[in-house]
Amino acid sequence: THIEDYTHPFRQPCPLTPYNCAVYNRIEMAEDLEELSFEDRQHCFDFAHVCQVGRNCQNKDVFHWEKTIHIIRPNCPDGIQC
Repeated sequence: THIEDYTHPFRQPCPLTPYNCAVYNRIEMAEDLEELSFEDRQHCFDFAHVCQVGRNCQNKDVFHWEKTIHIIRPNCPDGIQC
């Protein structure tokens, strides 16, 4: 597969990415990662997920940038609503 044939700057993608991982959705909604279960945090350490905003991401959190794939997409006139 592509992910096995090429080197990427991120961990193995979650089998449910993009956008179908309930664990990642909880992580993105959390104000403090410490409020999440160990299993949820471990999942996001083990797997990369696709950021819904892509190259327009404004998240400044170091964990987010280290563990999330930011795909370049055409700009959408509706911003995050796309």
